[in-house]
Amino acid sequence: MSASLVPAVARKLGCRNSIAAAVVEVIWAKADQGWSAEQITTWLAGHYDRSHPAADPALVRFVLARR
Repeated sequence: MSASLVPAVARKLGCRNSIAAAVVEVIWAKADQGWSAEQITTWLAGHYDRSHPAADPALVRFVLARR
């Protein structure tokens, strides 16, 4: 995992690095299972809430692009 990715995600989510790292891991794990960015976003929205920053499609694309 890129050393700069987790802090960037933490800033976007407004959380600690440890929580951001877990979100990145979940996004990557779902992508490894063949899920699309849209499917991951939908799953995150159902797991958290559609208004939660982790369920933002732009965040999911951001994480996947920096893999």
